[in-house]
Amino acid sequence: MPGEHRRRAGAGAPGGSDAGYSRRLLVRAFRSEKQDHWLQTLEEGFRHWGGVPQEVLVDNARALVSQHDPERNILVFADRLEEFARY
Repeated sequence: MPGEHRRRAGAGAPGGSDAGYSRRLLVRAFRSEKQDHWLQTLEEGFRHWGGVPQEVLVDNARALVSQHDPERNILVFADRLEEFARY
């Protein structure tokens, strides 16, 4: 699957994934932005488009990012997201 995969979500309501290369969209609605919902939508997107991209771009959501300090160039992803990425 060429290009990148993006995961987007609004303030706890709709969530979706788009294939950045083709701009195809997959949308799912959840009542919150829990980590399970983010990972479920990513996995559904991979299955929907038939592959796993080389790069995934995600929002700076608390459920996915443990620490982010742009001034000090620090970005630490949540342990579970790291495990998901290795899988």
